[in-house]
Amino acid sequence: MQESRAITRKSASNLALAFVLLPRPKRDGMSALYAFCREVDDVADEPGTPDEKMRGLDDWQTAIDRLFADGLASNAVTRALAACIRTFDFAKEDFDAVIAGTRMDAVERLRLRDEAELALYCDRVACAVGRLSCAV
Repeated sequence: MQESRAITRKSASNLALAFVLLPRPKRDGMSALYAFCREVDDVADEPGTPDEKMRGLDDWQTAIDRLFADGLASNAVTRALAACIRTFDFAKEDFDAVIAGTRMDAVERLRLRDEAELALYCDRVACAVGRLSCAV
């Protein structure tokens, strides 16, 4: 959980301050969720080829698949998520959606063709994160 809190603190947002007001289990849940979103988004935003970015997102998808299948955590962020999955009603589909939306960002750099693609992107990223946040 310490790694997730550190990722949240260094994000240069006010989220870490807002999380302090939450009871510890919710603060941990929000920190773990934020750390996951930050790490996945960084895969899309950091320099690299589209193939490298897809491999990085494949790694995150595999980590989430394993976490939900058998509880195996492959890194500090998924270890923090594992504890939260036991506490909160996180849906795997929402984590899958965040990764899928990030794939759109990584490959297409958000050159969406129409409102339908925009709605799909928003559902995959913003709405999925909202559903996960509400579970906390």
